Amino acid sequence: MNYYRKRRIFYWCAIGFTVLAGVGMHFAFEFFNKAPFLAWLFPVNESVWEHLKLLFYPVVIVTALEYGLIKKSRVNIIPLRTWNLLIGMGFIIAAYYTYSGVIGRDFPVIDMILYLIAAVLVFVLKIPYLEKRKSSITSSDVLWGSVVILFFILFVIFSYHPPHINLFLDPATGRYSY
Repeated sequence: MNYYRKRRIFYWCAIGFTVLAGVGMHFAFEFFNKAPFLAWLFPVNESVWEHLKLLFYPVVIVTALEYGLIKKSRVNIIPLRTWNLLIGMGFIIAAYYTYSGVIGRDFPVIDMILYLIAAVLVFVLKIPYLEKRKSSITSSDVLWGSVVILFFILFVIFSYHPPHINLFLDPATGRYSY
């Protein structure tokens, strides 16, 4: 099996893992009786911000696995995947507020479709500049890795102390935290 066919199979498996892990994560906080020490990992309410965790954590896991397996490949995986992750999360935010603003309410089925589209975007988008061969860790890897770490820190902080803006508002309860 050639390199490109293997990558395509890997990406479809990565999309499947991301979607399935996200679905499981969606219900995990309730399953674990809203244990406060898990708030950084699982969505604590129905806000858009909290739902970004459903994309973020599975993609980071897949990217770490991919980096460990094929770090000598042609793809500069850390910058490419981080950029695509930002695009996917931005897509969720923009698409959710656009459709719910136009219609006047949100629909769980549409939210799930948006999540699926975002997961596909993360693994399918190609950025030719970032797909150049890299033989070792570069300053670009460190910079983009820092962006991932920053988002991790923000997820931790905002899970326990969310700002009082609509991105963090639970539309079901009108509250900002669990």
